[in-house]
This record gives sequence, C-alpha cells and structure tokens, in this order.
Amino acid sequence: MSQQTKPSPEQNELPLEVKAINEHLDNLLGVDARKPGSAAKLPAVIRITETLEAAGGKGFPVFPPSYAGEGSNAPPVYDLNGIEWGEVLREKSAKDGSKRITHYIKRARHCTMDSPQSHANRTEIAFRDDEALRALVPQAEAKIPRKPEFADQSNSNLLALPHRVADFRVRASNQKDAAANVIKAFANGNALPLLRFMPTSIIFGFWDSRAEGYQHKHSRILLSRIDAFGVVPCERRSLYNGPYSKDECASVVLGNDNLAKELSEFDAKASDDDEKAKAGKEAKKWADKMAERGFSNALGSGLGGVFAERIERLALISLTDIASIFCFKEEEKTVAAKKEDDKKQETAKRQPDPKLTNAARRYLLALALLAEGHPRSIGSYRLRSGCELLPTGKTTELLGACSDAKVTEALKALCDDRDLLIKVAKAAHTDLGIPEIPLTAVFESTAESLKGELEKGGKKGGKKPTKRAGNEKTEVENEPAQQLNGEDEQQAD
Repeated sequence: MSQQTKPSPEQNELPLEVKAINEHLDNLLGVDARKPGSAAKLPAVIRITETLEAAGGKGFPVFPPSYAGEGSNAPPVYDLNGIEWGEVLREKSAKDGSKRITHYIKRARHCTMDSPQSHANRTEIAFRDDEALRALVPQAEAKIPRKPEFADQSNSNLLALPHRVADFRVRASNQKDAAANVIKAFANGNALPLLRFMPTSIIFGFWDSRAEGYQHKHSRILLSRIDAFGVVPCERRSLYNGPYSKDECASVVLGNDNLAKELSEFDAKASDDDEKAKAGKEAKKWADKMAERGFSNALGSGLGGVFAERIERLALISLTDIASIFCFKEEEKTVAAKKEDDKKQETAKRQPDPKLTNAARRYLLALALLAEGHPRSIGSYRLRSGCELLPTGKTTELLGACSDAKVTEALKALCDDRDLLIKVAKAAHTDLGIPEIPLTAVFESTAESLKGELEKGGKKGGKKPTKRAGNEKTEVENEPAQQLNGEDEQQAD
C-alpha cells in the first residue's frame, strides 16, 4: 500500500524551467500576491474559446443531447433557448395514445451541445485514461455489490463517479469516515486533506447535499461547455421493414389465428390513429411487441438534429477561486502539545502554510489546464453518434487587471505547454505529499451499508449548505433534466 509521497534529494532539484514558471505562478496566485487589494491588480479568469465545426459540415444536421420533455409521455426535446415559434400548430401522439398540440419551432438562438455537467465528466476521466496524467492524481476504485450477471460492472474508477467525493459509492464505503473528514476540513478552509484524497473534486466541484449534520457546496474551478448558435431543428422519419406482416407473425410464430385476424384488421386501421386506438388491447400489445422486437414493420419519427450557424466551446478557469484555496501544515504533536494548541487557537486564528498553499494553487491550476486541453489532444470532440466536432480556431484570454504584463504572458504560454504543465503538477504533487492511491485501493460498499444509505433518503436533518472559508462562491448548477442519451449527463452536480 502506497503512503504519502516523500521528496528525494533529486526531486528537490527542480529543472530551471519549472523553477521559473513556479515563480511566475506564485507572483500570480501566491499567498502574498493575492492579498486583498493587490489581488484586484491581477487577472481573475482564464477564458479559452474554441471555434468548432461538425465533421459533416454546415450542410448536414448535427445531433445535440436529447432530454425528457415536460409532463408524462412527452416526446424528447433539445435544450433550446431564444426559441422563435412558428404559427402552425401541430398534433402529436404520445405512446399512451394521448394527443399533444404543439407549436412548430422555426429556429432558436442557442442549443446546448454539451452541458457543463457532461463536459466535466468527459474531461475528468483524462486522469484515468491518459497514461501521462494518471500519476498526477490518486487512483482507486469504488466497488458495490451487483447481481451475478452484472458482476463485471461492480468496480468503477473514482474519477468516473458522478458526484465525486460526495458520491454514494464513497459515502457508503469503508472509507466513509475519511471522506466525511476531508470534506469537513475543506469546508473549514483546509484543502490539504481533500487534495490528498480526491483532488479532482476541487477542480470539477461537488455538493455534499446528502451529508448528515453539515452540507458543503464547492463550485467548479474549471467550467467548460459546448454550445451551438443560430440553430434550426430538424425532424427524423424512419421505416424498418421486418420479415413478417403482423398477422403472419401471429399465425406462424404465435400459432394464434384469431389474433392474426384481429391484427390484419389492425393493420388496415394503422393509418388512422383514432381507429388504431380503438383496436383491441391484446392486438395492440402484440403489434407493438412485433415492431419493437424487429419482427414486423415499424414506423419512426422524432428529433433529427439541428443545422447550426456557429458552434463554440467555452472554458473558464477561475484564478480567483484557485486563490481562495488554503492549506494548513500537519504536525506530529504529543497529547499535551495538542491541548496547549487548542487553548491557543481559542484566542488566535490558525494561519495557513504559505509553501503548501502556493504548491496547492500551482497544482490545481496545472490540473485544470491539463484537463481543459485533454479533449483537444485526442483530435476531436466525439460527443455522441452524429456529433463529432473538429476544432478550427482557439483564443486564450486573461480577464481582469494586469492582463498584458510579462508575468501573465508567461501564463498564456503555459496554457498550451502540456509537458511543462505535467512537470509543474508533478513538483507540486511531491510538495503536497499526495499519495499515488488513497488509504485503500478499493472503496468497498456492502449491501448493508447501501441499505443504510437508502434508508436515509428523504430525511432533512442537515444544516444549511456551508461556505468554504475565504470562498464567496457558493452556487453550483442544479441537477440537469433527465437525459435520454445514456452517454451524456451521467454526472450531475
């Protein structure tokens, strides 16, 4: 079992380029640089904007993620904003036979192609999948009991958990106490325990909304998303030709000639929705099953993508949020010394350790930039079937004061220097004593511990959400609407 990383004499001798960029970063993010007043003279945000183009070009529709519509049995919808409605009213039938009257959508100003929640999921697993990045963060797996046929899906890498350190697979595991302690320390202003436990939770955010006694929100340091602008929604029509007619299938496969006769009449009425709705329930049930299983013909219609005038990816890295991170030195003390310290802390506020704090800020910035650049490093943004986006241009800007100073120009250059970012992260990783793996290689939950977690559901005994000391940013995104594309929006924060 790996313990905390201890620097060797060779590690203490950093390359000159790493020493130089560390000095630049400390002048931008360090404890001394970010004091009230002086912080207002420094950049606050890194904004990276990419222009993207669908692999099929502008002449072909590109497919956004689809979400559940409003109300029961409503058809799926895209996340559209600034909708321009047509005058034509349209009648649509739901699966249960009910009718819905809707307006025709002519166009929309904006369409979400990849939400902040979904994009955070895609970028966080860079530290699981990219061999060069894997050693920069602790690696471990969460294990939950499954049925025998799903036994191969029992384990999940911690970096793929939907709610990160606040996920139920951590809360109900054999490491639940350790997780609660690091979240509590973070909420009280000490980021070091969480950095050593699950550092990506600080970068991509978490909400410990189901905790008992306290609840803590931490917004993302890195927020990225992909959006389309000036979109025209399309509709899809499809026809599947099965080998059987419905009556032949009933006669040959089911051996039921009476059902075959009824299905023959059902097919004759299929063009009239009202008459079809009056057909026998048994006939309708089997007709739907035959089409669903591919035995007979099936008509289909639904969302058909969008034409988009412009597609962009936006990434924001909050230097202000990074500068609100503090670390406190952990010292081995006797019981008597601890009691004496407790008395002193009653009258004097404990001060953060500047060296550890500066290392933590460099580490988080390097990880955020590496995560932001990972999708670009693999060539394209393959979001889902029918939606592969190619980068055609990129701009990097520093927002806030002092954006044209030499020290900030060095930061701009660092944003695209993957090799140097890895070196900076490795050096900070060593300074912070971050282990290769957390306390155990597996965060294991049992059926009993999961049952206890479920039984807590719906209870509202916790305190109001807490703010991390020195951090004024408390809002995080609400959980997204139900998603229909299984590969998207798996993690909601």
